[in-house]
Amino acid sequence: MPPHHANDPDGPRAGHSPSSAPGTNAPAPGRWQWTTIALAAAIGCAASLGMYSATAGWQARVAELRFAALASDNMRTVNMGLSDATGALWSLRAYFESRHGEVAKEEYQAFSASLRQRAPGLRDTGWAPRVLAADRDGFETAVRNQGTVGFQIKERGPDGTFRRAADRPEYFPVLFSDPGDVSRVIAGFDLASEPVRRAAVARARATGEPAATPPVRLVTTERPNSGFMGFVAVRAREAEPGRDPQTRGVVLGAFETERMIGTVLSERLGLANLDLCILDPAAPPESRLIYWHAASGRPPPTEQALLQGRHWQGTLELIDQRWSAIFVPSEAYDDGDPRWTAAAVLACGLLITAAVTFYLGAALRRTRQLERLAANLRETTGELVRNSFKLDHMARHDALTGLANRLRFRDDVAALLRRAPEGDRPLAVLYLDLDRFKAVNDTLGHPVGDRLLQAVAKRLTACVRDGDTVARLGGDEFAIAQSPARLDCNQPFAVEALSRRLVETIGQPYDIGGHAVSIGVSVGFALAAPGIADVDQLLRLSDMALYVAKREGRGTFRGFDPSMEAAATAQQGLEAELREALERGELVVYFQPQVATATGRLCGFEALLRWHHPDRGLVMPGDFMRCAEESGLAIQIGAAVLRQSLAAAALWPPDVQVSVNLSPGQLARDDFVETVAASLADAGQPGTRLVLEMTEAAVARHYTRARDALPHLRALGVQFALDNCGTGSAALDHLHALPIDRLKIDHSLVAAMMESTQGETAVRAILQAASVLGIAATAEGVETAEQLDLLAAYGCTAAQGFLFSPARTAAALAELLERSFPAANPPVAHLEASQPATG
Repeated sequence: MPPHHANDPDGPRAGHSPSSAPGTNAPAPGRWQWTTIALAAAIGCAASLGMYSATAGWQARVAELRFAALASDNMRTVNMGLSDATGALWSLRAYFESRHGEVAKEEYQAFSASLRQRAPGLRDTGWAPRVLAADRDGFETAVRNQGTVGFQIKERGPDGTFRRAADRPEYFPVLFSDPGDVSRVIAGFDLASEPVRRAAVARARATGEPAATPPVRLVTTERPNSGFMGFVAVRAREAEPGRDPQTRGVVLGAFETERMIGTVLSERLGLANLDLCILDPAAPPESRLIYWHAASGRPPPTEQALLQGRHWQGTLELIDQRWSAIFVPSEAYDDGDPRWTAAAVLACGLLITAAVTFYLGAALRRTRQLERLAANLRETTGELVRNSFKLDHMARHDALTGLANRLRFRDDVAALLRRAPEGDRPLAVLYLDLDRFKAVNDTLGHPVGDRLLQAVAKRLTACVRDGDTVARLGGDEFAIAQSPARLDCNQPFAVEALSRRLVETIGQPYDIGGHAVSIGVSVGFALAAPGIADVDQLLRLSDMALYVAKREGRGTFRGFDPSMEAAATAQQGLEAELREALERGELVVYFQPQVATATGRLCGFEALLRWHHPDRGLVMPGDFMRCAEESGLAIQIGAAVLRQSLAAAALWPPDVQVSVNLSPGQLARDDFVETVAASLADAGQPGTRLVLEMTEAAVARHYTRARDALPHLRALGVQFALDNCGTGSAALDHLHALPIDRLKIDHSLVAAMMESTQGETAVRAILQAASVLGIAATAEGVETAEQLDLLAAYGCTAAQGFLFSPARTAAALAELLERSFPAANPPVAHLEASQPATG
């Protein structure tokens, strides 16, 4: 447990010196003496009143600052939550700008439906292409020919009915909308025909950013300010004759203000202590109210009434609109009564004044007055000492867990090192890192994560003994200094026993607010030695041991060994070489063919990375990809492999796909979808040409990210394969929830299939699961015709391996392509290359 201060922060107060009784022969008090007593009483009363006024004012100011801070934090949270509206418009724009050719109505409605599920408050969306006056008749005829009976570009008349739009230089008629039952009447409605929408569309075109209308009443609502409409311009890929090369059209979204803001409040805030009023400052006074939230359900007061009372006013930023947000205390809001402390101060001051007055009147001796002042001085000094202890405790301890912080830990370890005994009981420093903690924060939220850290701190404290120091270094990292002062602390047995106890204890399930949470911990430790007697060096060595423990599977512990430092040095050298190789272009993509088992026809290639090292020759990915993942280079390497693979695929027949492996780091990035889409666009290839392969371990580790990102790429036509199937940790529900198109059976299972019934059973189970789910299956590492025949009999749809061809460079694929795509296809066996294997 954390060592305690020798001095209690709330230690004994300074006592009062004993006072002697007044002399029995004291002279009778004179007038000047009574005047002195009265003056002292008046000064005491005045001081008490002054302290009362100052204390009341200070507490009132603190209450106002606390209220303002709470309202300001809530304002930022609401603004962050409402950014989903802008994100929805950007998603619509990206969808249209990433499509080749015209967008089908059914595809658009499917994409819009998924978008509306993720963006609360998005009631419906629409697509309005830009139509020039010269193209109007042709455009209307084309839409009617596609099945929209009676379609025409129209506008709303003064009586509220729709009529054919007047002649204008350009139109923005609504072509697609979703959902159709709400927006069917607006098909063909020209967005530029009404001033409010026309102004928003013009801003969107001029800035290239989303633009929104002021609050308006939506079609299916009654309130005049029930929602607003957002627009963003869609840029044309290429200039067309007679058209603006910049604007292809606009996408729009109709947002229900009450639902959008209500969702943010219910999911992120709750606002149990504050009421929120949102106003449109540009609207007339009687039409300014946009949204009102009151925890007690009271009706909205007037704006003047809100501003006259206690309030905090901020700006709500919604797309390019700025609304006024006023927070007021709810009926349940309570920041304490600032008067009771001031009243207590006044009462104490008056009591002290009365006591001093009585004491002076009874004693009439100057020395008693001085003793009283001295006693008050000692009391103040004691309070200052106690406050200094409290401030020191706050500066040297973690506010969340109460454990020592990094500063306190360093000081304690340095002190232990100075007095550490020599022999078999040296000081041990343990470095701990929680496993799977980030997943708890991502899925259950940071409040649950904070409570989990507090529970972990309690378990850590229970695992150590008196004299040991437990500290939280930051995030989910902890450290323990195992004191060498105990007689039973024989090393390294004591630190190994403690590490084992920590792994077992922290790995037990937690109940956090009704959530069953399971995490683990990895531990690295180092022992002080004559050559290792520095705090920073001990932390560095224990961190190095922790790195080894996490790399070897997590949920375990490792002690520092000199070989780890050598391995770390080698790792740094390999990382430097790998960076240079990436710059010099030594990383080359090879391609191994994939063959359909039913026809023997070449159906695709898997991209495999090779390193042409100047000294070691051809280096396989297994020798350097771990270093690339740990150093972050895998992101750059993965992007380069994707670009090279798509560039090579551009020279193949259209129905030959290229499979590219994704690293876990690529899947976890926020710009993953944009990177893949940009690579396809740069290569000029459709998404159907690309298959992205993900390992089971990567899917299990980044399941939430994959669930959100993969549907966007699926909309572009990209397919997905689950690699190394049967060796990882992906669950069957991942196959249902993710758009997986094929399973790849690992080469180890293909080899085991011919050696044991267990291996054959495993392969058949995977193929049966793929058949039930309607997913294709590809077997890796096929080297014999017997393996191919057995896989085909079990329903495997494709295979790859040395039976057909080793991996080859892009330049060496011409022979395989010529053999597989003549007038008549050759048998599968003829695909084998005559040159030696290169990978």
